[in-house]
Amino acid sequence: SGNIVIDSLINHAYAAAQKDNVQFNVNILVPASLPFESGHLVIVLGNLLETALEACRNIPDEKGFISLDISYAKDIFQLCIKNNYQAKRKKDIIGHYITTKGDNIYHGLGLSSINHAIENYHGQMDITDNDNIFQVIIVMYGSYSLIRFMISCSVNGKFKKELSWNI
Repeated sequence: SGNIVIDSLINHAYAAAQKDNVQFNVNILVPASLPFESGHLVIVLGNLLETALEACRNIPDEKGFISLDISYAKDIFQLCIKNNYQAKRKKDIIGHYITTKGDNIYHGLGLSSINHAIENYHGQMDITDNDNIFQVIIVMYGSYSLIRFMISCSVNGKFKKELSWNI
């Protein structure tokens, strides 16, 4: 792709997938420079790739697969990652995924970290989990229209309070 952060993460994941005999298909169409903080890209893509690789390692007979599509056009970053898995996924009482690992103090923070990172770009995350296929779609916006509404309140001509909203 030419983007050093994305390329580094994908090359690392690709090498790990080859080592573990996981089929790894990638389709990337992004410019070398993106309007997102590198740390946020690492949180999003790094967590998703690591989780997908881990799930595929537990599939017998080398039948694990990961499919990754990333594009950036018209200030919209889109990422779709799919992988198969064998182990049962767990959710808490409000429907959030929780770690299947025994050590839940240091694990199980990936999806919430991703959510926090994409909120910086008015992003959204959609998770689908059907027939042992886990899919995550991420959308982030490279720029957004900033409209500022202001209401000034004055009493007897003296400034009293100003309220504003960013939309």
